[in-house]
Amino acid sequence: MKNLKFDRRGEQLRCQPVTMKFEQEKYEEQYLPTHNLHFYDVERLIIQSDESIEIIRSTENRFHLCILVEGDAIEVEFNTIDNDQQKQLRQYNYIETFLIPASITQY
Repeated sequence: MKNLKFDRRGEQLRCQPVTMKFEQEKYEEQYLPTHNLHFYDVERLIIQSDESIEIIRSTENRFHLCILVEGDAIEVEFNTIDNDQQKQLRQYNYIETFLIPASITQY
C-alpha cells in the first residue's frame, strides 16, 4: 500500500494531449504527458485518412510498444535487423499489440 498516493486527484493524473505534428487530412501525432513518476512516454498517432499514407517513425534506440485501437488493420514496414536492404511488411489487426525493437531504427 506504500505505492498508493491518496492525496492525488483526477485533474493531477489526467493528461492534456499536446500536438507534436499535424498533416491536414492525413494524421496527427500527439504526446500524452504523464506525471514525473512514470518512466515511459505515451504518444498517440491518429490517422485521419482512409487512403494508404506513409508515416516514418524513428525508434531513437528505444523499443516501441504499439496497439491498434481503432480501424481494421495497419501495415508496418521496416528493414530487417541483419540486413538494412531487406524490407519486411507486417499487418496488425484491430486490438493487436505489437513491439518494435530498438534495433529497428525506422518503421
